[in-house]
Amino acid sequence: MATGSLSDSGVQIAPLNIDLARIVSQLQTNIQNAIMQVMSNFSLFDFVGEGYFSTQIENLNTITQNVTLSLNTYIISQALQNDEVIITRALNTDKNELQLNGSALMYDTHCGYGYDEWGMCGCWWYDSTNRISYGLESQKNMLDNFTEPLRSLSSLGITTPELLFLNSQFCADAAGSTQGNAPGTALSTTTGVWNTECIANVKICTWDTVNLGREYEFTDCDSEPAFAREPCVGDWDAGVVSATVPASYIGPYLTSVEYQGLGCNHWGRGRSSPNDGW
Repeated sequence: MATGSLSDSGVQIAPLNIDLARIVSQLQTNIQNAIMQVMSNFSLFDFVGEGYFSTQIENLNTITQNVTLSLNTYIISQALQNDEVIITRALNTDKNELQLNGSALMYDTHCGYGYDEWGMCGCWWYDSTNRISYGLESQKNMLDNFTEPLRSLSSLGITTPELLFLNSQFCADAAGSTQGNAPGTALSTTTGVWNTECIANVKICTWDTVNLGREYEFTDCDSEPAFAREPCVGDWDAGVVSATVPASYIGPYLTSVEYQGLGCNHWGRGRSSPNDGW
């Protein structure tokens, strides 16, 4: 497997894609061999009336594609965890709508133009069914922005934000925690026991969208030491109270009128204006 960061500052999508291509090639061979072995093993399937299957599996590509997407998502999930990346989420929040509904936001979130073909605006992916906005955050560098890495993974057909976020959510819910265990082979509906349907298990932390303060980053995870403690950089905030927050942050440092200062994330950090872009 390729190693290295999947963050915006050190993305290594190309070598990862090469390694995955090798895996896919071997996977297709293994699937074909498995199908041939199973379909020709009469004694193994005595419960079938004539001792054999009467139909053939025609669409090998579809099987391979589905299995490969699951395998890719699992690999990306583990790579993100190795790089100390977590999933963040804001409940009952449509990030694009938040940019458009007249809220006095502290900085431009680069949303407000609708969601792209992958369901993203800026660095957020939106689960419209449950009204949850998801993002990624590096616990090594909270300013890392994952917009382009997520779009690259999607456009290359490696995985999608939906597969990564919803499978991690599914597994966390099954475990009754912020994170499920690594995928295993046990099939169970018991809470806390892994299911083979769980193909991603990145830790999920929920933004505190109500309370303002350095200790209120998440409602279900510990706050990071650097959260809202570093000032924004640039001549536009000279002498003004300011706080740097993670790239995928959604909370009072972005939305609250109670905060009498400036907020900045990946786009505002070190720029002359919070609306200058990156």
